[in-house]
Amino acid sequence: APSKEELVVELRDGKGRQVRLEGKPTRIVALSPSLVEILFAVGCGDRVVLRSKQADFPPAARRLPATNGLHLAVEHIVGFRPQLVLLSHLDARGVRALEALKVPVAVFEPRSISEVFRDMASVGKLCHASPTLLQRSIAAQRRRVEALQRQIAGLPKPKVYVELDG
Repeated sequence: APSKEELVVELRDGKGRQVRLEGKPTRIVALSPSLVEILFAVGCGDRVVLRSKQADFPPAARRLPATNGLHLAVEHIVGFRPQLVLLSHLDARGVRALEALKVPVAVFEPRSISEVFRDMASVGKLCHASPTLLQRSIAAQRRRVEALQRQIAGLPKPKVYVELDG
């Protein structure tokens, strides 16, 4: 059995915040579709106790309780007794409230493909995923990205118009 020190994970999340987790989390709240998918991909999906409403893949995720991942309802989240909360955006007030209740929080908001892979590795480390399964999952995603890049190589870049209205 691993010693208590071996179960301690310390890393910087996607926002550069120091995260310390003692022990293997068996109750994880994942409040974005990408984080739910990552947890299932790295073999930790069975430990997700609450997901964002938008998380519907893999199909097994649909059976889990859901909440609004963009507006943290701290009391609701704490009711699930999480040992780790994963977010895709920094809600400073919500994070402070969770951390005041001794709930570890990690925020991952990747802005590039390389950051997605980095975040996959971090999430896997936090949930104590099998290193072999974690590496296989990352490698499989890299192959998918590379295959897509080959398919679109030489095609004209699409023009995109984005309008944000508050």
